[in-house]
Amino acid sequence: MSLLWKMGRRSFIALTGFAILVLFLAGCGGKSSKAAGSGRAVTIAGTVQYEDKTYDSAGFNGTALKPVRKAVVEVVRNTDGAVLASGSTDPNGGYSLTFTNTGTSGVYVRVRAQTADNTVSVNNFSGALYAITTLVIDDSMADSFSGVNLTATTADVGGVFNILDVLFSAAEFITTLNGGTPPPPITGLWESGNCDGTYFNSDDTIHILGGGSSACPDSLGDTDEYDDSVLAHEYGHFISAHYSRDNSPGGIHYLNDNTQDIRLSWSEGWGNFFSSAVRNDPLYVDTKGSVANISFNIEDLSSSTSGSLETVAIYTTNEISVAAVLWDIFDTTPAEVYTNTAGTDAVSAGMGPIWDVIANYFRCKTCGISNVSFEDFWDGWFNCPGCTTTNHGSQAGMDTVVADRKMALTADGFEPDDTVANAKPVMVNGPTQTHTLYPATDVDYVSFVATGGAQYTITTEALTNGADTFLEVFGTDGTTLITSNDDATSVSTKTSTCSVNPTTQVSTCPPNDATTLSSKVVFTPTAGGTYYVRVKRSPTAPPSAGAYGSYDLKITSP
Repeated sequence: MSLLWKMGRRSFIALTGFAILVLFLAGCGGKSSKAAGSGRAVTIAGTVQYEDKTYDSAGFNGTALKPVRKAVVEVVRNTDGAVLASGSTDPNGGYSLTFTNTGTSGVYVRVRAQTADNTVSVNNFSGALYAITTLVIDDSMADSFSGVNLTATTADVGGVFNILDVLFSAAEFITTLNGGTPPPPITGLWESGNCDGTYFNSDDTIHILGGGSSACPDSLGDTDEYDDSVLAHEYGHFISAHYSRDNSPGGIHYLNDNTQDIRLSWSEGWGNFFSSAVRNDPLYVDTKGSVANISFNIEDLSSSTSGSLETVAIYTTNEISVAAVLWDIFDTTPAEVYTNTAGTDAVSAGMGPIWDVIANYFRCKTCGISNVSFEDFWDGWFNCPGCTTTNHGSQAGMDTVVADRKMALTADGFEPDDTVANAKPVMVNGPTQTHTLYPATDVDYVSFVATGGAQYTITTEALTNGADTFLEVFGTDGTTLITSNDDATSVSTKTSTCSVNPTTQVSTCPPNDATTLSSKVVFTPTAGGTYYVRVKRSPTAPPSAGAYGSYDLKITSP
C-alpha cells in the first residue's frame, strides 16, 4: 500500500485518500509466516517503476512507465520493522538485496522516496517521507525471490516518484558541473489537496501545489507533481541560493511583461532556462487539470497559451527574453527561428561557461555587483575574475544573440560622445537620437543651437532595458550647469528600500517602462549660442532598474 515513512520512527501511517498498491507475489499468498527465520542468505530482486504523465505544449497526452532511479530500497522484517538489508535501485529501476533473517520470518520490500545519496527526498507537510511497499513475503520458503516488482501509479503516489526523478535529474546535472560533487540535500513537500503553491523556500524545501481545496478555490484542479518544467524551475532557485547569488524581490510576474524589475527578470529567466537545460527541452509547460495553463518555448518563442512571444519577450527586463538568450548560448540547435537570426545559432557554448559565470562571477565580492541581473551575466561573460576562464569570448555571436532580444548591451553609434568636445549635434524639432548607457560610467553629450529668449524642452523618452536617466543642461562654455532633472514624473517609490508587499505580492519599485524614469527640462536661455546636454544614469536609480539601458533624446521648441 502507499505509505508514509516517518523519519526516526518505526511506525507507519496510511495517507488518507491514496489508492492501495497491491502486489501479489507467487508463493507468498499475502500472509506472513509465524515460523522462525532460516538464518540463511536470501535474495530478493525486482524492478521499481512509476507511472509518468507525458505532455506536449497543450498539456498531458498520455502515460508511460519510467524507472525509479537511485532510490533507497530496503528489506524490512514485518514483525518489528527491522531493516535487514538496504541498497538502491539502479538507473533502470532494478534492485537485488541479500539478507539473513534470524528473527520471525516474513519480510517486505520498501522503496523510499529518497535518493541513496540523500540529495533528494519527498515528504508530506508533516515531515513524513513517502514510500511504497510490497505485501509480506514468507522468506522461509525459498533462497531467492525474483520479479518482486513495484509500480507507483498515477492513482496513488506516482506523482511523488516523478518529483523525486525530476529533482534527482537536476541534482545529477549539478553534480556533473561540479566535477562529481553532489549538491546539498533538497526536500520536496507535497500532499494531495495542498494549495500552498509551488515555490522554493530558504529552508531548502520546494513546496509543490497539490490540487487545492475549497479553502483555496483558485487552486482547485491545479497540481504540479507531474509538471516537470515547474519542478526543475524551482530547483534552479535552490541552486542560485547555494552556488550563486539572487537578489530578486519576488512577487507577481508575467511572461509578456518587459518592464519587470531587472532582478526579478533575471531570477525567473534563470529558473526557466535552468529547467530547460536540465531536461534538454526548450518547452515549458505548467498544467491545470490536464491542459496547459502556461506553455511557452524558449527556442522559438511560441506559446500555446499566450500567443507568440516574439514581440514582447524583449529587453533585459523580461524573463522569457533572459531565458531565450541563455538557451541560445547553451544549445547547439542550428535552426533558430527568431526574426533577426533565422537559420543561425550564433553561440553554442554549452553549460560550462554559463555555469562559470553563475557560480564564480556572481559570488565575486570585489566585482562591484550590487543587484544581480542579466547585465551582470553579460559583464562576467567577458571579464570574469576568479572564473575558470576570464573571458568566454564569442563577442560577435553574443552581440547577435542579445540584439535579437533587443538588449541594449553595446555602445551606441554616437560614441565617442563622453566629453563636451565630442558632443554630437541635435537638431531642434528634428529626429530623436537613440543612445545606450553602455558601458558602465558612460555619459552622453549632445549640443544644440539655441536662440535667446526662446523656450526649449529637452526630454529622454522611450526608455528600455531598465534605463534610468539623469539629464543636465550646460551653458555655452560647456561647464556652467543651468538646470537638471532626474525624473519627469513624480516617482515616490524611487528608493533603495522599494520592495514587494508581502500581502498583495505587488512591488513598490517603479516599473522599467518607457516613461516612469525618464527626464525632462524646460528652460529659456537669455542669450543665443551652442548649449550642451549631458545624460547619464541616475545617481538615485532604484535597485529594480539597470545599470545600462537605452533612451531617445529629443529637443523641441514651440
